[in-house]
Amino acid sequence: MNIKNEKKLNSAAEVQRKQHVLPTRTRVAIDTNMLLSVSQLKLDIFQEVVNEFGEQNSEIAIPDRVLNELKKLAEIEKNKDAILAQAWLNQKKFKVLKAQKADNADKALLELAKQGFIIATNDKVLRKSIKNVNGKSIYIRKRKVLDFSETF
Repeated sequence: MNIKNEKKLNSAAEVQRKQHVLPTRTRVAIDTNMLLSVSQLKLDIFQEVVNEFGEQNSEIAIPDRVLNELKKLAEIEKNKDAILAQAWLNQKKFKVLKAQKADNADKALLELAKQGFIIATNDKVLRKSIKNVNGKSIYIRKRKVLDFSETF
């Protein structure tokens, strides 16, 4: 067999191998401010993520530090948006992630960004930190749509 035929076989095998690779799951972690925007802006963040990445290809997670912040806002500060966000979350399916090293929500989200999670947040400082570690983020644009442009 000559080199040209061998290259053709290799490239054909490569194409066939790529066609059978299952897509990787897109993992999205949500920040407190995004959860608060659910009631403020009437945005279903979960549905928007599924619409963008597909139900089978997306995994939505919330760090325990974010849930703690939300609980504090709802119970101690009696924040109406936090109370509504908690009720909304009770109807949703998501994974709770335990933060091992982080002592607050932003640090937990930054660690998740380093692990490949896309972070849904409106916090400009956090988004800049995520970008500095080569992470990706989703944010709300024009108070009505999620902007996925920083995920590519």
